[in-house]
Amino acid sequence: MLFLNIALTAGLAAVSIPIILHLLNRRSSKIIEWGAMRFLLDSVESRKRRIQLEEALLMAARCLLLALLALAVARPFIPPGSNVPWVVVLPCFLLGVATLAVAVVMWHEKHLRKWLFGATALLLGIAAASVAMEKYLNLKRFGTAGRRDIAIIIDGSASMALKQGTGGTTNFDLALKEAEKIIADAGSGTAFSLILGAPVPQAKIPSPVVNRADLREALNSLRPVNGRMASFDCLSLAAQSLLQGSNPGKQIIVLTDAQDVGWDLDRTARWEALKQGFDTNFKSKPELIIRQFSLPTSVRNAGIAGVKYSRNVIGTDRPVTIEVTVQNTGNEGVTPSAVELKIDDETLTDSSISQLLPGSSETVRFLHQFKKPGAHVLTAKLAVEDDLAADNSWDTIAEVTNKLKVLIIDGNPSVPFMQRAGSFTALALAPGSLARSVVKVDDQKGGFARDMVDPEVMPVTRLQTLDSFGPYDVVVLCDVARLAPSNARMLAGFVEAGGGLLIAPGRQAAADFYNDWRAGDGHAVLPVRLLKQTLLPETADPVKASLTTFSHEALRLVADAKQSDLSGLIFTRFWKLADTVAGDPGVYVGGRLTSGDPFLASRKLGQGTVLLSAASLDGDGSNLVTRQAFLPLVHEIIYHLAAPGGQRLNQEPAYVLNVPLSRARLASGLKGEYFPSDKITSPILVRNDPRIEFNWNDQPAAPGGPADNFCVRWTGSLVPKYTEEYTFQAEADDGLELWIGDEQILGPKRRRDRIDLVGGQPVPVRAVYHEGGGNASVKLYWQSQSQRRQIIPGDCLLPFAPGSEEGFENAGGTFDAIGPDQQARSVDLVYTRTGTLARLTDTVVPGLYQITLPEARRAEFAGLLTPAGTLPFTVIPDASEGRLKPLADDAFALINKYLPTSRPRSVEDVLAILQGRQFGEELWKYLAVGALFLLLAEIALSRWIALQRQSSGGAALDFESRYQPDQKFQAAVDRLSRVG
Repeated sequence: MLFLNIALTAGLAAVSIPIILHLLNRRSSKIIEWGAMRFLLDSVESRKRRIQLEEALLMAARCLLLALLALAVARPFIPPGSNVPWVVVLPCFLLGVATLAVAVVMWHEKHLRKWLFGATALLLGIAAASVAMEKYLNLKRFGTAGRRDIAIIIDGSASMALKQGTGGTTNFDLALKEAEKIIADAGSGTAFSLILGAPVPQAKIPSPVVNRADLREALNSLRPVNGRMASFDCLSLAAQSLLQGSNPGKQIIVLTDAQDVGWDLDRTARWEALKQGFDTNFKSKPELIIRQFSLPTSVRNAGIAGVKYSRNVIGTDRPVTIEVTVQNTGNEGVTPSAVELKIDDETLTDSSISQLLPGSSETVRFLHQFKKPGAHVLTAKLAVEDDLAADNSWDTIAEVTNKLKVLIIDGNPSVPFMQRAGSFTALALAPGSLARSVVKVDDQKGGFARDMVDPEVMPVTRLQTLDSFGPYDVVVLCDVARLAPSNARMLAGFVEAGGGLLIAPGRQAAADFYNDWRAGDGHAVLPVRLLKQTLLPETADPVKASLTTFSHEALRLVADAKQSDLSGLIFTRFWKLADTVAGDPGVYVGGRLTSGDPFLASRKLGQGTVLLSAASLDGDGSNLVTRQAFLPLVHEIIYHLAAPGGQRLNQEPAYVLNVPLSRARLASGLKGEYFPSDKITSPILVRNDPRIEFNWNDQPAAPGGPADNFCVRWTGSLVPKYTEEYTFQAEADDGLELWIGDEQILGPKRRRDRIDLVGGQPVPVRAVYHEGGGNASVKLYWQSQSQRRQIIPGDCLLPFAPGSEEGFENAGGTFDAIGPDQQARSVDLVYTRTGTLARLTDTVVPGLYQITLPEARRAEFAGLLTPAGTLPFTVIPDASEGRLKPLADDAFALINKYLPTSRPRSVEDVLAILQGRQFGEELWKYLAVGALFLLLAEIALSRWIALQRQSSGGAALDFESRYQPDQKFQAAVDRLSRVG
């Protein structure tokens, strides 16, 4: 417990006034020996203790009354996180005053006097020591001379750009001014760190500094961003910055409009972890000071709430519907004049939007067909005059693909074409292919649209000749009985690396093979087990599709019974599937039959996805292929398997933003390091090479490097397909050395050119190429009993060591990216287990980013470049920021549960807290109420004592004459006379 007006504690001396008056009223009396009055002293002895008790109670009440009044004037307060609770300090002090008053009254009671004065000294000593200890532990941090570190968090969310009143300043400007005043008026020994609150908080001054010029420069560079403030992340970052400071005192100041988005108060585990971190890392928990700016009472605001595409995979073969959602987040009606959608250099406009009432939203749809593959920048703009301009624009990237390669493995290729299991699937994926095969005309001249999906049907009997599934995006097994072990292992690895697999079992499917099929990590490939085939008799009730259960993303388009004819789908033969595997979060049943059996089950396997259908995709056992919905159903399944994550170039905010640049594929190839001399020194280029197959002739192997006298080192892992002996050969000008594990296979120190390898088990591989002069070329081959001689394919190579968990071993270079604020940022290209990533760690804010790649690197990402040749991506803003709802009082109470919190109403109050003049919870109100009740009690006690003394007449006295016999004598005479 501390005092705001500590000088006024001198008023406690008033406690001595009743004591002094009591002592003055104690008059000395002269003792007269009067035998007749001795019995009077004996008569009042019984009243002595009661009178002392009455005087002690009155003295204690009067002293406590004056003590409470003096304390109330001195304004005691309790610092948050107090080490000494006030319920110890106040009771000890007040009990000490009471015992002192009683001790003075009981002065003549020697056996009680020493105990009372001893208790007084003990209680007052405990109270004084507690206050002194509290001052040493807490007040030192907040006094004007105390050294402290302060982390200032300035809310940079979009709502802070709202102006206060017509023509007024914004809350963000007010926050900057108050932050500057706090920095200027704080003590010279105070150090500050500075954090901009954003979706990803930015530490502008990461560790506390005392240089005011640096702090002012950092303040002047701050700008609000389009999005919310991740408040919890800001507090975590502030704690990290305070730990870097050397001063004993710690505080966090948040200048904010306290929007309720971004605080994540419902995620109690995060707050408990933050509290535990504060308790562990700080000797005295920092106080959280929240300076809240008021939000405007009347807000006129409408904004873009999001942009969506009608399908995840967008091609050049057909138009795509682009949905732009507009919402009114203010408290006034708004009528936008138009919604504009800019696609590259083309602008589409829709003026049909009507008035938006507060809280309402409307979706505008644009139909557009992209003409070229690659990344296309789309900007949706809302033409409206409102109070918040930040949310009137939304950037997004549409990744348009030219071709999806689908491999359809047909399990019964010997029957006529229209009876084969994969024929209907191939025709559904590329209906134009049948017309072209019949009409025999050129695509462009004949007017046929080129199909985005490029299906290839392969008989299961030819599967052994396939070297790799790498060229394909999706593989479909149509009524395949079983796969050879090498093909099954290779296909499972394809899915783990990010490929898509659809299994449509027919009457030939072998349940034992599929149920025992395992991936490299031991997980089952199938989402659920195949139980048995069900063949319904003609007299049985038909089994249909239960469209109300079609919740899977690939089924939603055909789930509407009013728009889809799948309600007439009838099954006479299907596989009965087990239900969801308990405890496996990767398994999901996304649709059922009317019998309750699963119709479509899904699971994540590594980086890829497996879908299992209960029925085949042909005319055997159902009328599925006769439904009009069959074509969109097959397309949606393939689109989902090819791009389960949707449009990958649009990412949520994150401290470390990883934008996938390869379509969900495990990084293949080897890490290539290019050196400018024949010695391995510092590489001039590090990249991921898909395989060792190069013919540079007389050109440099690396941009900017020499054409002669250089070397290249490739490292990573080799994954063989079969368990057998392999032979390695090289065609190199000038020379290639190869190590498998620790053994040299090619080169001057080789002992042999063959080695035994285990199928599916990675082994370390290292190759070094040396070029002396002339033309330069190199090719690396392998061969085994089951493997024909070929250049080692990329999907049998991994650019990291076996067992490496980091996965970030290959540096692809650092390039500049222009962000939404037109500032350049550094973006790293890295090669990981899940493919190539663009990694941004520098001031991630919502908006559009465009990476400028050198000409030599553009071919590597040709499918992701804009027409201007840049590599774009976006960080998605939070549309909820526009809903202007401040934190409620119970939310602040919850925050105070985890961190001691105060809420000053002005910057002067903030400075008062920093200077120790106003801090924590004041107690004067409680003391004043206590004094009032004590005053009433003292009046009542005085009146009661007075009444008692008036009503008490004392002991009855009976005086008799000395000339008359006493009563006993008279009684004896009377008794003798009667006897006589």
